[in-house]
Amino acid sequence: MGAEYKTKSIIVSRKKTGEEIYNALVALYDANNPQYNSKAADKILEFENISKILLKNLNVQYLLVGNDLVINNLSQIIIEQNDDELIISAV
Repeated sequence: MGAEYKTKSIIVSRKKTGEEIYNALVALYDANNPQYNSKAADKILEFENISKILLKNLNVQYLLVGNDLVINNLSQIIIEQNDDELIISAV
């Protein structure tokens, strides 16, 4: 079982660390639509060497400008890492 986090909204993004190596970033926020205000994330989680992210039971918005995923209307999520795969689920 993965780690549980209480949060209202998350932004999922990536950070290139090498030729074809990416880290996944999950920023936790206490309000919906964090991309529309300048408040910093409550917490930023970084997961190394991720090639795939699976999203389960989530309502996702894709931001074309920044290539990020915004997920709103949450109360709690579970994040689990299996090798190079990250699984994010709503509780």
